[in-house]
Amino acid sequence: MAAGWFAVDVTVAGAAAGRQGAISVTARCDDGATVIEDSGTLPAGAAAGTTRVVTLSAVPAGATCTASQTADGHTADAVLASTTIVPASVVAAASSTVSVTVTDTFAAPTPTPTPTPSPTSTRLPDTGAAAAPSWAMPAILLVAGAALIVVDHTRRRARARR
Repeated sequence: MAAGWFAVDVTVAGAAAGRQGAISVTARCDDGATVIEDSGTLPAGAAAGTTRVVTLSAVPAGATCTASQTADGHTADAVLASTTIVPASVVAAASSTVSVTVTDTFAAPTPTPTPTPSPTSTRLPDTGAAAAPSWAMPAILLVAGAALIVVDHTRRRARARR
């Protein structure tokens, strides 16, 4: 019986494409008597687009071939939004290549909001010149009053001697 090929392509898409980790896939073909299987990896940081990752050769015509993803490439910088494998399976044909495409769409992670800082004090900040202590004004008035009394007393004594 003539043989064919089975290929698995990986498509990287989305806003965070290129920031993903490694993506691994396994290709498997089974005709009931023979199982052919192999794996491949798309390296981390691969740019957006489609890349052939695995090709099985000598696949018996009529074998059912499938692909599965064993590592999806999600990272802290690239959230896996969706994965599709199209078609889900194919039947190998003699002297031709049949393929399946695994499409991984990556999105940027949702940022965590910065918490609002709590106030450190309920007191308003000082503005302008520093105020004198509350006892200063009565003390100044008391001293000034005492000085006036002394001056007045001294004047009266001086007048009385004349």
